[in-house]
Amino acid sequence: LGLHGELDLTGAIKKSCNIYFYETGYMLGGKTIEQWSQKFGFGQKTGIEVGEVAGSAAGPSYREQMLVNSPMLNKWQPGDVVQAAIGQSDNTATPLQLANYVATLANGGIRYKPTLIKSIKSYDYSRTILDNKPIIEEDLKLDPKNLQLVTTAMQAVAEEGGTAARTFADYPMKIAVKTGT
Repeated sequence: LGLHGELDLTGAIKKSCNIYFYETGYMLGGKTIEQWSQKFGFGQKTGIEVGEVAGSAAGPSYREQMLVNSPMLNKWQPGDVVQAAIGQSDNTATPLQLANYVATLANGGIRYKPTLIKSIKSYDYSRTILDNKPIIEEDLKLDPKNLQLVTTAMQAVAEEGGTAARTFADYPMKIAVKTGT
């Protein structure tokens, strides 16, 4: 496909191939993309202790909400799904949502509520005033094989031939990254 030739998922992530994800998104449909975006925490507040915005997860139901206040917008069209599939269209995300999304992958599909405070001790450390325990927002129950495929592909992004290879060429450890789509 396109300039990259035929690609599997690993190659598509490694090369950041929009066309691969356009096709995948088109096959999934806008409703499915919207649902999975929300499962990963997009389009909602994370619940962190400071002010934040929810952002948006593009899809048919979000577009319907937008039409209430902006009736000049177009209704969701089949072509909108390909833009949503690469993170464009009506998608908006905060840096914290992106970090939490990647942390969800690293945590095996478990999305935790982010926090700035682990614990608060008294001035003399004699007692704990607050002890935040991790709160699971959602267990996505991802198939371990699929999760491994995605994380391996994200590691390939930082390796030779990947879209971030030059940036991480001398990095002292193996890392997983993603650029673009």
